[in-house]
Amino acid sequence: MNLLKLRKDISKKIESIEDENILILVDSFIEFESEEVYEVSSEQESAIVRGISEIENGDFISDEVQRKETNEWLRK
Repeated sequence: MNLLKLRKDISKKIESIEDENILILVDSFIEFESEEVYEVSSEQESAIVRGISEIENGDFISDEVQRKETNEWLRK
């Protein structure tokens, strides 16, 4: 399938969608795809990988717990 035909097919499908939520999702996806890609340094990449690993291992606190602890700390 060539690019022009694919675009036309997608346009026809989008035109037939009546569900606003689906259209919002499609729009969000298109916006996300058109956003700039950021390059990170090797140090930043290592920090990201470390953070993902910590999350996978359950080594984190919820936002709710963090807010509670912060409020308690600020009251001291």
